[in-house]
Amino acid sequence: DGLHCARLHGKLGIFDAQLVEAHGRIGLFRCSGIDASGKSLSTACKGTDATDHWYEIDELLPQDAHAFVQATQRGDNEEEQQQELSAPPRCPKCQQACAMPMALLFDEMYDSHLFFESDAWDSWYDETDAIVFIGTSFAVQLTSEAIKRAKRHNIALFNINLKPPPAYLKSLTNRSIMAPCDLILPRLYEHVQQALLRTTTK
Repeated sequence: DGLHCARLHGKLGIFDAQLVEAHGRIGLFRCSGIDASGKSLSTACKGTDATDHWYEIDELLPQDAHAFVQATQRGDNEEEQQQELSAPPRCPKCQQACAMPMALLFDEMYDSHLFFESDAWDSWYDETDAIVFIGTSFAVQLTSEAIKRAKRHNIALFNINLKPPPAYLKSLTNRSIMAPCDLILPRLYEHVQQALLRTTTK
C-alpha cells in the first residue's frame, strides 16, 4: 500500500495499465463534500464531479496550492521549521468543500471513487494464474477477496512478508517467504523474466 500511495512504482518501471492504486496516491485530492467543521455542504460537488474527478497539487486554487507546498516542502536547512496549514485546501471545482487526500478511508468502499478502479482489480482476480502477497496484513477487503477467489478458481497463492501468515491461512504456510521484499523481489523478477523468455522462445 505504501508503495502505491507514495507513487514509488513509477521508479520500478511499472506501467499504469498494469497497476491499480486501490488505496489511493499521495499528492492527489478530491472533493470531500464537507467544510472544515465536518458539516455537509449543499453547494459541494455532486454526482460524477465528486466520484470521478481528482486534482494534482498545481490544480488546487492558487493560494491553497502555495500554502500546501509551503507546509510540506523542506528547506535546505533541516532545522528550518515548516509552515503549518491554517486551513485545509478547498476543492477547486466547487470552491466550497475541503479538498481531501485521494486515499481510501477506513469506512469507505473501494467503489466509492473511480480512481480506486475496483472493477479492474476485481476482474484481474478471475483471470490470474497466481497471486503474490507482499507485506500485507491480510486485514483489508482486497486480500480477503483474493483469498476467496483463489479458493473458488484454484489459484496459487504466495506470500512474502516479515511475519508468518495468519493461522487461518493454512494454504500459505508452505508458500511463504519470511524475508525483506527488497531482497526477494529482484530474485523473483529475474525468475519470472527467465520463465517468460523460455515461453516465448519455444
